[in-house]
Amino acid sequence: MTGTSILIDACAHMHETDISIYQPYALPWLATVLTDVLDVNNSIRESKGLEPLALADILVRDIRENLNVEDELHNVLMYGILVRIMANEDDKSLLNTYMQLYDIEKHNATKAKMRFVTTHEAGRWDF
Repeated sequence: MTGTSILIDACAHMHETDISIYQPYALPWLATVLTDVLDVNNSIRESKGLEPLALADILVRDIRENLNVEDELHNVLMYGILVRIMANEDDKSLLNTYMQLYDIEKHNATKAKMRFVTTHEAGRWDF
């Protein structure tokens, strides 16, 4: 998964095939979204028994680079880019829809990887 593939998917979601008008802005948009989802990415990694990453580990210098994030974040990143694209458009209801979908996808990515840890101490269970 690359920044370019995320941008292509975001544009396809809007029924656009020309990504060139968004490419000059894609890298800063991607950096903003990656920064926002670092904790979500790390919670997924930890549930897989992997070490968490620092912000420097996931930021890219070129949108054509492979992203060092978990695949479960694909839709989160796509909606994050869509929010940035729609921020300058007149249709604020569509912007709000994409913002909600972004938040829902972040929540779902985290929720899907949550684990309950139980302990039994002195006849009491803690969840």
